[in-house]
Amino acid sequence: MVAKELKGSRSDLDIARESYNADNYKWTTVQAYSIFHAARALLYHKGFREKSHRGLLKALAEPYSKDTISDLLEVFEESMTLREAADYGLSYSEEGAKEVLENAQVFLEKASRLLHSEKHPHRAAEEDLLSYMEKTKKPVRTKVKKRSDSRPRATRKTMDRH
Repeated sequence: MVAKELKGSRSDLDIARESYNADNYKWTTVQAYSIFHAARALLYHKGFREKSHRGLLKALAEPYSKDTISDLLEVFEESMTLREAADYGLSYSEEGAKEVLENAQVFLEKASRLLHSEKHPHRAAEEDLLSYMEKTKKPVRTKVKKRSDSRPRATRKTMDRH
């Protein structure tokens, strides 16, 4: 999931650059919110999940030291505010679009460096059980106990009739 989020962040950033070059500053501002995906990658890397955009901002402060992440949190919050203004309030500008685009680039670079600098990524955050089983090709085994007698098992449906 970490790699998927980083890939999504890079893709959104590339599209935001195209929008900026086409003088589409509203969509530049909205799409440059690729910071969201890079922030999710940081959080997933530590084994956490978020429930909202604001929750993601708050949750990022938990697993990382203040010295490590404070500048990223500030950039994230500024970009979130600009995106909300553009998306919901139709308030945007060339300067704001340029700022959020630059912020997104810086955030993605710093997040990528931070993720690569850690020696042991939290694998549980990156993959669920099924994808782990597919990757390792380990069969899923279940234990089924056989009844010693041949009586049929009672089901809820047959029990409710009596």
